[in-house]
Amino acid sequence: LVKLAAVRNGENFPFTVIVDDPLGNCWIEGLNASDPDQDPRLVAEFYDRTPEQDEYFGISMMKTENYAES
Repeated sequence: LVKLAAVRNGENFPFTVIVDDPLGNCWIEGLNASDPDQDPRLVAEFYDRTPEQDEYFGISMMKTENYAES
C-alpha cells in the first residue's frame, strides 16, 4: 500500500497497472480524449480462461445447449 500511495501522490512514476479479469468485466480507457482506443500506453491481451477458472466461476456447470428443455 505504501507504493500505491506514492503513485497516488505523484511520487513514483512511471508505473504499470495489470488488470487480470477472467470474466471480461473491466473497462479501461486511454487518456487520449480524441481517440481513447489508440493510446499506445495501453496493451490489451485476450486469453481463454483455464478450466480451473471456469470451475471457480461456475461456467463449467452452465447449461448452454437445449436450455429450454430443463
